[in-house]
Amino acid sequence: REMSSSVKILIEAGCTHIFFACNTSHIFLEEVLKNVPAARNKIINIIDCLAKSLAQRNKNNLTLFASEGTIQTHIYQNIFSKYDLNIIAPGDEVFPKMREIIEAVKQNKITCKNLKTFKEIIINQKMGGVVLGCTEFPEIYDPIDEVFEFLRNEFLKL
Repeated sequence: REMSSSVKILIEAGCTHIFFACNTSHIFLEEVLKNVPAARNKIINIIDCLAKSLAQRNKNNLTLFASEGTIQTHIYQNIFSKYDLNIIAPGDEVFPKMREIIEAVKQNKITCKNLKTFKEIIINQKMGGVVLGCTEFPEIYDPIDEVFEFLRNEFLKL
């Protein structure tokens, strides 16, 4: 209800493009569109944009790192399947570690332990690429850029 109200206010103010910065908030996108039909051509679905871009570049076999809500609602999996993309999430045993990292970023209390944990989680995945499906994860991108550079190079080989 609150998201719908906010979207309506943005449209009335003249916004032509609206983005939900939070990945998990896309769970409510269809409900917002039902409540505010004028938003249909104004809200940009960032998950759909990513899937379309990856499909166009033939990038597949991805691992999703995201909040439990994003993972458990299968929002990425549902959208990615429309583009014949395979995306999996780590098992439930990884959720507490991801939650700890997300909270550390939100509180601006990132530690070396958080960085090491994130690096280990990424390295232990067997898929071809990684999707950072939580707005907090890119915040720790720079400190472990060498991990991403390695993954980028490996993914480009696919």
